[in-house]
Amino acid sequence: MASDYVFHEQVYWEYIDEVDNSKGFYVVSDYGCNLPGGIVRISQDDVDLFQKAQDAARFAIEQYNEKENANMELVKILNLNIEPAAGLMYYITLEAKNMSNNEVNHYQAKVWATINTGFRVEGFGLAPYVAKSSESVRDDSSSCIRIENLHSWMDENYLFYKCFYRARELLSIKVRRNVHNDQSKRHGFLQFRTRSAAEKILVAYEDKLMPYANQSFKLSWA
Repeated sequence: MASDYVFHEQVYWEYIDEVDNSKGFYVVSDYGCNLPGGIVRISQDDVDLFQKAQDAARFAIEQYNEKENANMELVKILNLNIEPAAGLMYYITLEAKNMSNNEVNHYQAKVWATINTGFRVEGFGLAPYVAKSSESVRDDSSSCIRIENLHSWMDENYLFYKCFYRARELLSIKVRRNVHNDQSKRHGFLQFRTRSAAEKILVAYEDKLMPYANQSFKLSWA
Protein backbone atom coordinates (compact mmCIF):
# COMPACT_ATOMS: atom_id res chain seq x y z
CA MET A 1 0.00 0.00 0.00
CA ALA A 2 1.36 3.42 -0.90
CA SER A 3 2.19 5.65 2.03
CA ASP A 4 0.31 8.92 2.52
CA TYR A 5 3.40 10.46 4.11
CA VAL A 6 4.75 13.54 2.34
CA PHE A 7 8.12 15.04 3.25
CA HIS A 8 7.94 18.73 4.22
CA GLU A 9 11.43 20.18 4.41
CA GLN A 10 10.53 23.28 6.42
CA VAL A 11 8.57 21.30 9.01
CA TYR A 12 11.39 18.77 9.22
CA TRP A 13 14.01 21.43 9.97
CA GLU A 14 11.73 23.10 12.51
CA TYR A 15 11.52 19.75 14.29
CA ILE A 16 15.30 19.31 14.14
CA ASP A 17 15.78 22.82 15.59
CA GLU A 18 13.42 22.01 18.47
CA VAL A 19 15.33 18.82 19.26
CA ASP A 20 18.70 20.57 19.08
CA ASN A 21 17.66 23.66 21.06
CA SER A 22 15.99 21.75 23.88
CA LYS A 23 18.09 18.55 23.80
CA GLY A 24 14.79 16.70 23.44
CA PHE A 25 12.99 18.22 26.42
CA TYR A 26 10.64 20.58 24.58
CA VAL A 27 9.58 19.29 21.18
CA VAL A 28 6.07 20.49 20.39
CA SER A 29 6.06 19.49 16.73
CA ASP A 30 4.44 16.12 16.04
CA TYR A 31 6.84 15.51 13.15
CA GLY A 32 8.78 12.99 15.22
CA CYS A 33 5.89 10.55 14.73
CA ASN A 34 6.97 10.28 11.09
CA LEU A 35 10.61 9.43 11.87
CA PRO A 36 12.17 6.19 13.12
CA GLY A 37 13.29 7.00 16.65
CA GLY A 38 11.64 10.41 16.52
CA ILE A 39 10.95 12.37 19.71
CA VAL A 40 7.29 13.10 20.41
CA ARG A 41 5.42 15.02 23.08
CA ILE A 42 3.02 13.03 25.26
CA SER A 43 -0.29 14.41 26.49
CA GLN A 44 -1.39 13.92 30.09
CA ASP A 45 -4.39 12.11 28.63
CA ASP A 46 -2.06 9.17 28.01
CA VAL A 47 -2.43 7.94 31.58
CA ASP A 48 -0.34 4.79 31.16
CA LEU A 49 2.72 6.56 29.75
CA PHE A 50 2.48 9.35 32.30
CA GLN A 51 2.34 6.82 35.13
CA LYS A 52 5.47 5.12 33.82
CA ALA A 53 7.14 8.51 33.43
CA GLN A 54 6.30 9.33 37.06
CA ASP A 55 8.04 6.10 38.10
CA ALA A 56 11.04 7.12 35.98
CA ALA A 57 11.07 10.62 37.50
CA ARG A 58 10.92 9.24 41.06
CA PHE A 59 13.78 6.88 40.23
CA ALA A 60 15.88 9.81 38.96
CA ILE A 61 15.14 11.82 42.11
CA GLU A 62 16.03 8.87 44.34
CA GLN A 63 19.35 8.53 42.52
CA TYR A 64 19.99 12.27 42.94
CA ASN A 65 19.08 12.16 46.64
CA GLU A 66 21.48 9.29 47.22
CA LYS A 67 24.31 10.93 45.30
CA GLU A 68 23.90 14.45 46.72
CA ASN A 69 22.58 13.52 50.18
CA ALA A 70 19.46 15.52 49.29
CA ASN A 71 15.82 15.14 50.31
CA MET A 72 13.71 15.91 47.27
CA GLU A 73 10.30 14.60 46.29
CA LEU A 74 8.42 14.68 43.00
CA VAL A 75 5.55 17.18 42.89
CA LYS A 76 4.41 16.72 39.31
CA ILE A 77 5.49 16.26 35.71
CA LEU A 78 5.31 19.48 33.71
CA ASN A 79 6.24 18.22 30.26
CA LEU A 80 6.95 14.77 28.83
CA ASN A 81 8.63 13.73 25.59
CA ILE A 82 9.58 10.19 24.62
CA GLU A 83 11.95 8.57 22.14
CA PRO A 84 12.12 4.87 21.17
CA ALA A 85 15.63 3.67 22.10
CA ALA A 86 15.94 -0.11 22.70
CA GLY A 87 13.17 0.50 25.17
CA LEU A 88 12.05 4.06 25.78
CA MET A 89 13.87 7.29 26.55
CA TYR A 90 11.94 9.71 28.75
CA TYR A 91 12.65 13.45 28.56
CA ILE A 92 10.91 14.71 31.68
CA THR A 93 10.52 18.28 32.88
CA LEU A 94 9.32 18.05 36.44
CA GLU A 95 8.62 20.02 39.57
CA ALA A 96 10.30 18.77 42.74
CA LYS A 97 10.27 19.94 46.33
CA ASN A 98 13.26 20.06 48.64
CA MET A 99 11.76 18.66 51.81
CA SER A 100 14.54 20.21 53.93
CA ASN A 101 13.67 23.83 53.12
CA ASN A 102 10.35 23.52 51.19
CA GLU A 103 11.92 25.09 48.09
CA VAL A 104 10.23 24.04 44.84
CA ASN A 105 12.07 24.13 41.52
CA HIS A 106 11.85 22.80 37.98
CA TYR A 107 14.23 20.02 36.92
CA GLN A 108 14.95 17.98 33.82
CA ALA A 109 15.46 14.23 33.93
CA LYS A 110 16.53 12.08 31.00
CA VAL A 111 15.76 8.50 31.92
CA TRP A 112 16.21 5.41 29.76
CA ALA A 113 13.71 2.64 30.40
CA THR A 114 15.71 -0.29 29.02
CA ILE A 115 14.09 -3.45 27.75
CA ASN A 116 15.56 -5.80 30.35
CA THR A 117 17.36 -3.87 33.07
CA GLY A 118 14.90 -1.20 34.24
CA PHE A 119 15.57 2.54 34.53
CA ARG A 120 18.91 4.20 33.88
CA VAL A 121 19.37 7.93 34.53
CA GLU A 122 21.11 9.65 31.62
CA GLY A 123 20.94 13.13 33.13
CA PHE A 124 19.33 15.13 35.94
CA GLY A 125 19.56 18.80 36.85
CA LEU A 126 17.85 22.15 37.15
CA ALA A 127 15.89 23.33 34.13
CA PRO A 128 17.91 25.91 32.14
CA TYR A 129 15.51 28.75 33.00
CA VAL A 130 16.08 28.28 36.76
CA ALA A 131 18.80 30.47 38.27
CA LYS A 132 21.78 28.45 39.47
CA SER A 133 23.15 29.03 42.97
CA SER A 134 26.37 30.39 41.46
CA GLU A 135 24.41 33.15 39.73
CA SER A 136 21.62 33.74 42.22
CA VAL A 137 19.07 36.35 41.31
CA ARG A 138 19.12 39.47 43.41
CA ASP A 139 15.90 41.12 44.51
CA ASP A 140 16.55 43.87 41.98
CA SER A 141 14.03 45.08 39.40
CA SER A 142 16.63 47.07 37.47
CA SER A 143 17.43 44.04 35.29
CA CYS A 144 14.04 42.34 35.45
CA ILE A 145 11.33 42.39 32.74
CA ARG A 146 7.66 41.69 33.31
CA ILE A 147 5.83 39.72 30.60
CA GLU A 148 2.04 39.96 30.49
CA ASN A 149 -0.98 38.77 28.54
CA LEU A 150 0.11 35.12 28.62
CA HIS A 151 -2.19 32.27 27.69
CA SER A 152 -2.69 29.58 30.33
CA TRP A 153 -0.48 27.12 28.41
CA MET A 154 2.46 29.54 28.14
CA ASP A 155 4.72 28.13 30.83
CA GLU A 156 8.43 28.56 31.53
CA ASN A 157 9.35 25.88 28.98
CA TYR A 158 7.48 27.68 26.23
CA LEU A 159 8.92 31.07 27.14
CA PHE A 160 12.47 29.74 27.27
CA TYR A 161 12.62 27.33 24.34
CA LYS A 162 10.28 29.08 21.92
CA CYS A 163 10.87 32.72 22.82
CA PHE A 164 14.07 33.55 24.72
CA TYR A 165 16.58 30.68 24.46
CA ARG A 166 18.95 32.86 22.39
CA ALA A 167 19.10 35.48 25.17
CA ARG A 168 22.49 34.47 26.58
CA GLU A 169 22.33 36.80 29.60
CA LEU A 170 18.96 35.48 30.75
CA LEU A 171 19.20 34.15 34.31
CA SER A 172 15.71 32.91 35.01
CA ILE A 173 12.07 32.81 33.94
CA LYS A 174 9.18 32.55 36.37
CA VAL A 175 5.46 32.41 35.53
CA ARG A 176 3.30 33.50 38.46
CA ARG A 177 0.64 31.02 39.55
CA ASN A 178 -2.27 30.93 41.97
CA VAL A 179 -1.08 29.21 45.16
CA HIS A 180 -4.46 27.52 45.63
CA ASN A 181 -5.04 25.93 42.22
CA ASP A 182 -1.65 26.35 40.47
CA GLN A 183 -3.31 28.16 37.55
CA SER A 184 -1.27 30.73 35.68
CA LYS A 185 -1.87 34.35 36.61
CA ARG A 186 -1.07 35.15 32.96
CA HIS A 187 2.12 37.05 33.71
CA GLY A 188 5.70 36.33 34.66
CA PHE A 189 9.22 37.74 35.03
CA LEU A 190 12.48 37.48 33.09
CA GLN A 191 15.63 38.15 35.10
CA PHE A 192 18.83 39.18 33.30
CA ARG A 193 22.42 39.60 34.45
CA THR A 194 22.46 43.30 33.57
CA ARG A 195 20.02 46.08 32.85
CA SER A 196 21.57 46.63 29.42
CA ALA A 197 20.86 43.01 28.47
CA ALA A 198 17.24 43.40 29.56
CA GLU A 199 16.94 46.66 27.64
CA LYS A 200 18.13 44.96 24.45
CA ILE A 201 15.32 42.41 24.80
CA LEU A 202 12.72 45.14 25.29
CA VAL A 203 13.85 46.79 22.06
CA ALA A 204 14.26 43.57 20.03
CA TYR A 205 10.86 42.16 20.98
CA GLU A 206 8.80 45.30 20.49
CA ASP A 207 5.83 44.46 18.21
CA LYS A 208 7.24 40.94 17.67
CA LEU A 209 4.65 38.13 17.47
CA MET A 210 4.74 35.32 20.01
CA PRO A 211 5.21 31.81 18.53
CA TYR A 212 1.99 29.83 18.13
CA ALA A 213 -0.06 32.87 19.18
CA ASN A 214 -1.68 35.66 17.20
CA GLN A 215 -0.47 38.38 19.55
CA SER A 216 2.59 40.49 20.22
CA PHE A 217 4.87 40.23 23.22
CA LYS A 218 3.81 42.55 26.05
CA LEU A 219 6.98 43.43 27.94
CA SER A 220 7.77 46.16 30.44
CA TRP A 221 10.16 46.91 33.26
CA ALA A 222 9.21 45.05 36.42
